[in-house]
Amino acid sequence: MATRRIEIYFDDANALKAEFAANLVCGGAFSANTTDMEPGDICEIVLNHPETEDTYAASARVVSVVSDGPQTGSAFAFLYFGRTEKSDIEAFVNCEQSPDPAEKTGAQPVFERIKNLPMAQLQKMAREGSASERVALERKFGNTVWADLLKHTRITLPEIARIARKGALPLPLLDKIVSNAAWLQSPQVKRALLANRRLSKEQARRILTTLPRSELLLVPRQVSYPSSVREAAKRLLHK
Repeated sequence: MATRRIEIYFDDANALKAEFAANLVCGGAFSANTTDMEPGDICEIVLNHPETEDTYAASARVVSVVSDGPQTGSAFAFLYFGRTEKSDIEAFVNCEQSPDPAEKTGAQPVFERIKNLPMAQLQKMAREGSASERVALERKFGNTVWADLLKHTRITLPEIARIARKGALPLPLLDKIVSNAAWLQSPQVKRALLANRRLSKEQARRILTTLPRSELLLVPRQVSYPSSVREAAKRLLHK
């Protein structure tokens, strides 16, 4: 039987760092969306960095499972965790972006390259640039480049989730993300959208109807979600 793969996503870098301080630094991990395993089960944990395309995978054993209450989820212990593994995880957590090959060889850092570019070039870079260029553009120019970033054919799900979470996201762009079926398959993108207080009731309903019932049951307890989203989840559960 193939080893089960548990994907763990984080809403932002602060959430990942909090998980590192609470569990990862001690050789463990927690998944709030996993309750169908048994203590002692072996699996592969895959951590997904919210700011980059990087992942970190490790073999782990289920330590405990809580299927009800505020701490619903499963706790895991890595099978192999020593000084090297700890350093690797810490480097993964603190890595904001993977440099391009040109940057590794001493080329001008991306933030320096973009700061004085004309707006037309910035928008073109947002539509066609590398991952590190897109991250730098979004951080430095924010809503000025969101529309162009969302047109990039290779934009990653973590990038989309980061934009979807923005409270200042224009409604047409918010609707563009909600209406993209491929993007909406990502749990990370769904969580980001549901946390956005500009989400309309209809948009919230469309997202919530894509959740399996086991996940929908958790939504009314998520205080990070607006009350309108939590109430919409309750209505769907009582249908």
